[in-house]
Amino acid sequence: MKTYTPYREFGPVAWWVWNGNMRKPFMLAQLDAMKSAGMDEFCLYCELGCSLDFLEKSWFDAVEWLIPEAKKRNMKMWIYDDLNWPSGTANGLMVRDHPEYRSRSYQCRMETIQPGCDFFFNETCAPERVFIRTPGGEDWRTIQLEDNMWRNETDAPVELLYISIRFYNYAMMCSCDANNSKGYRGYCDLLNPDAVKCWMGYIHEQYSKRFRKEFGKTIRGFFYDEPFVLHYQFVPGFNYLPWTPGLPERFLATYGYDFRDWMPVLLYKSKNPKAEQVRQDFWNLIEEISSTAFSKTLADWCEEHNLLSAGHCVGEEIIHQKFYTMFTGNIHKHLSHHQVPGMDLLADNNPYHLDNTAHWYGTAPGTERIFNFTAKQCCSTARYSGAKRAIAEALGVNRPNFTLDGEKLVWDWLAGSGISILLYSCWPYTVNGYKTTCQGHHSWWQPWFKHYPIYSDYIRILAEFATHPLQAETAVLLPVDTIHACTPVADPISNETVTPDGLIGETLRATLDALLKNHIDYEMLFEDIVAQAKVSKKGTLDAPYSAFRTVIVPQCPFLDPDIAKKLKAFENGGGRLIFVNCRPTRGAKPRKPLPDFSKTPLLQASDKDFDRKLTKDIERKYRLVGEDVREVYAALRGNRLLLSHQNRTGKIIRFKLETSLPKPIKATIPGEEGDWNIDPKNIVLAPFQTLLLEFGVKSSGKPLLTYDFKATGKAINPKEWDYEISQPNNAIPCFELGLCPSHEKFKDIKCWIPVSRDMRHGLTFTPQECPECWARATFHAQYVPEEMGVVVDTTYYDKVVINGKEVSKTTSYGLWDHANRKFDISGLVKKGKNEIRVHIITDKWNEERFSHCHSADSICPIVLHGYFGVKYQDRDTILTPMPKSLKLGDIPAQGFPQFLGDVTLKTKVKGNGTVLSIPAPASGATTVKVNGKSLGTRLWGPYLYDCSKAWKKDAENEIAITLCGNIGLLIRRRYSSAKFRQTPFGLINPPILI
Repeated sequence: MKTYTPYREFGPVAWWVWNGNMRKPFMLAQLDAMKSAGMDEFCLYCELGCSLDFLEKSWFDAVEWLIPEAKKRNMKMWIYDDLNWPSGTANGLMVRDHPEYRSRSYQCRMETIQPGCDFFFNETCAPERVFIRTPGGEDWRTIQLEDNMWRNETDAPVELLYISIRFYNYAMMCSCDANNSKGYRGYCDLLNPDAVKCWMGYIHEQYSKRFRKEFGKTIRGFFYDEPFVLHYQFVPGFNYLPWTPGLPERFLATYGYDFRDWMPVLLYKSKNPKAEQVRQDFWNLIEEISSTAFSKTLADWCEEHNLLSAGHCVGEEIIHQKFYTMFTGNIHKHLSHHQVPGMDLLADNNPYHLDNTAHWYGTAPGTERIFNFTAKQCCSTARYSGAKRAIAEALGVNRPNFTLDGEKLVWDWLAGSGISILLYSCWPYTVNGYKTTCQGHHSWWQPWFKHYPIYSDYIRILAEFATHPLQAETAVLLPVDTIHACTPVADPISNETVTPDGLIGETLRATLDALLKNHIDYEMLFEDIVAQAKVSKKGTLDAPYSAFRTVIVPQCPFLDPDIAKKLKAFENGGGRLIFVNCRPTRGAKPRKPLPDFSKTPLLQASDKDFDRKLTKDIERKYRLVGEDVREVYAALRGNRLLLSHQNRTGKIIRFKLETSLPKPIKATIPGEEGDWNIDPKNIVLAPFQTLLLEFGVKSSGKPLLTYDFKATGKAINPKEWDYEISQPNNAIPCFELGLCPSHEKFKDIKCWIPVSRDMRHGLTFTPQECPECWARATFHAQYVPEEMGVVVDTTYYDKVVINGKEVSKTTSYGLWDHANRKFDISGLVKKGKNEIRVHIITDKWNEERFSHCHSADSICPIVLHGYFGVKYQDRDTILTPMPKSLKLGDIPAQGFPQFLGDVTLKTKVKGNGTVLSIPAPASGATTVKVNGKSLGTRLWGPYLYDCSKAWKKDAENEIAITLCGNIGLLIRRRYSSAKFRQTPFGLINPPILI
């Protein structure tokens, strides 16, 4: 693969996390690292652990210093608009200074009052409403309290529901964890434009005051993150509904009745015929108020200041229908205001693969289908709004052993969906301290990072591809009115009480998956877009920048009559209209009956042949025919077709392309030089391979080496491989932790706690509870190298004692972070049993006011470092001589269980050959040299190398294969301190000389 520089403006945007003891030399080094890696833009983000006073002098001084440094490097920057997430408190400063703009909500609680018992209302203000019903009944009636009391004078229990307005009274993440954070309680009322403008006064206006000249130049825009219409801190037994000043009055003026008289049906199931209309009216108004107050306010301000507004909302996947309803209402409405609509995609997820350790999405089989909607919601909105770009905060918090081949597959799908800005989450300033258990795999210390320019160029190519229009003539309507009308919102993380025929999730997922896996390009359609659309004489539904011949409506029993009328006109005009699972039978406007859809096709998503029935008659410009084509992702944008092999099992996929698009068909492999005319009757994709086909364009060459190469030849399989390692080896003994709450001496410690080899001990304590502690362990040395060190995380590890001899002097030593320190223990280790003790000062970030997101129940890595081999036997650690050679297979199992670096395997081969094939190496990047001449580096398959120019015929040739390890071999926990499965590292199968 060759790096090159076209499409510079389409490169990845690094999510640069300022989360440590910020020092200019390291900041400059990371700027240079970004630039060298091909990341010409970054998003400035302040997170837990930042030493600067966020939104105060030291913060803005650092930004003022940073801007000219970015300009020197021709780099652009985005501004993340708060501390941590979500957007909405300005590090708590706004909620402290302006309590009048703090979020309030309707707090709703139901209690059972026994016969003859009293209910006492103990809140500080009168309740908005009090209702009673027989337990489990449907009929609620309003009651009045007398002196804040009510007695059940019946002879049966009564369920009583009381509703009052309460302030949000907890500290959000965006008020905690920076150097100057105080953990102020509260959240911004995002339903109130005055509150939003007040919050912006602490952030956007402050940047404008200081750096306005750089707006639209060095500073491209602001990024918002996961705003909540309704705060998300729940107290057991309570339910919540959004409130803002003037909400009842505005509702009354809009709909002509007082929703407060109907509040029980917003929360609970009801057979009342008006219940669905009340819910639809209420949530439609909330979505209108919230999208205008928050998103439009931000976007308008950015436009006025020559900036772009980008970001994403929460609950994008509709995992819990209540959650989606309460906290966003309608994400499309929010996104439609912004110049750059956005989405979030954490971990290794796309519609073909689910990262089961990212448990917040779900782990059940088929969960991965939710991501179809995540991307389409964003990219389709961008299409209708005329936005030139769409952005994804993606690939963050992956397990530390994740590598770029998996990232590539996720990016293929994102770009094909229409994402043209990859906001690359996250690149932390540091992973020291407790942050070793909350990082992802992006690190300046990843061995494969030096090869990142290859991937940056790949990102550029597909990002440019994503800016071209998707050739979609099929649309899927998101039935938001059904979601609103059929969703009582009590118990928001459960779908159980949603009206059964109004639970859209599975039907929507099945519909989108059928289109995706059958390679039908489609867009999401939204009810407000249908309202704007016109039915053409050609039988198309003409929406902004779109014309659809087929409209699919999944799980939609409740539909606005005006929208239904438009769909019926589309059908009558010759368009194809398909309902899935049910036809609409109910609407919110009784005087406007729904059209008769009784003859409109109706399919059942549960049918075994649902995919075939749904897609068989849909017109398409191309079709993939073959046994495994469901594992190929395809997207036609402009006159180019993206084909990406998404199966991770290693099989080759062969198929035929049937198309009406013009020939010849020029094929390229993104990131590689060369192109050729491809035979559509015989297309081959190797594992992880991607093709771009351009129709009606003649090629200039022949197929590349890496395309459809018959990898048969002589296996190179010596019993032993010579090897070199790029740096010393590592071992982590199993420690015990001794607490010193009263500064006890080592011999007086009363309590020792076992620590796992991944450094977790299970306790959380503050500096006040335990200002210091000791870690102790033993290890056995069958071999002692001349030079050895103990590498620790930070200066909080200030003493090391080896076999009773104390070492307190350290030197800076970057192993997994620039903050690492090394104690030189050369000459102190003996053959046989050794004891190591490490004194630890409790980190200030263990204080309760800072521990709102990630656990501090681990110690940071304490690493024996030197040229030795390692054996682990349960909790015993044994240092051995370095292996004399290595074999095929997992390198960590051969004495390098926690090695962090490159391993070069060497052997000499006689015979002739022109191509070297390496079947699926387990490596972050694979570089091959023959007789000292580099044949290049590959980050994903197929791993084929042209060795013809370096090969010596009829002579002995040296082959050197360099494999990149990963930081996950050393750091064994990921985001939120979760464990992850270790993967092999090494040559698993013998290379083949062809």
